[in-house]
Amino acid sequence: MSNPIYLSIRSLLCKKVNVAFRRPRLKTGAFIRPRSITHTGGSGYIAYPWFPKAMNITVDNLSLAYDGHSLFEDVSFEVRSGMKYCISGPSGCGKSSLFRAILGFVQPRQGDIVIDGLSPQGKDVWQVRHKIAYVTQEPDLGQQSVLERIRQPFGYKANAHLQWQTETVHEWFQCFKLPRKLLSKQTTDLSGGEKQRVAIIIALLLDRPLLFLDEPTSALDKESKQILKTVLDGLQKTVLFISHEDVLLTIADAVLELAPIGGHGYE
Repeated sequence: MSNPIYLSIRSLLCKKVNVAFRRPRLKTGAFIRPRSITHTGGSGYIAYPWFPKAMNITVDNLSLAYDGHSLFEDVSFEVRSGMKYCISGPSGCGKSSLFRAILGFVQPRQGDIVIDGLSPQGKDVWQVRHKIAYVTQEPDLGQQSVLERIRQPFGYKANAHLQWQTETVHEWFQCFKLPRKLLSKQTTDLSGGEKQRVAIIIALLLDRPLLFLDEPTSALDKESKQILKTVLDGLQKTVLFISHEDVLLTIADAVLELAPIGGHGYE
């Protein structure tokens, strides 16, 4: 059976979709309350699930520091289930560090993070991480075949509920314009763009309710960026992504702009 998420994306690729969004742009420390999604008329209507009490992310008065230097202070925002939320800003302002704080890898100097009622700063950290699929800006795929690397997470206890489906892998490869023969190549022989797309496919196969992407278009060509935009726009899940690319900003329901304190940044 084909992956229903892929089928919805394939429909997106074949239809002309007319969707209008209101996208507030926020400065550092601004607190947003998400807007409803507005659909315009036409045959390309998309039904997005909207669960205001499910999988919310709340960041309240968060301050982060690195090596004794403040990255940002008093940042607050809220992400509701189903939102596509972009974090933007110049290099070194703490965007990736914010992701790592939400994942519980970095301890904030002050402030609170709550995901679905759980905090990543204490005993609930593993429960939080199991809800998130995270793709770094420069994915490390190890040294093995691409197929072995894709199958690897399916052997973890946390993913025991997932079923391996070769057909779904082939469908995602087709969607991202990757040849099947790439599955037999070594991960060390992949180009930067191929690594990035394979890492994104792995994250999509894990089907976590939250998807975190750090500069997911940094190694992609123009066509691949457009494909990723269509894929993300059609996903029925919460997506947080770090980006400055206009192609992705157009699908963001809200944008949080971070700025380094005093003009000095330390990612």
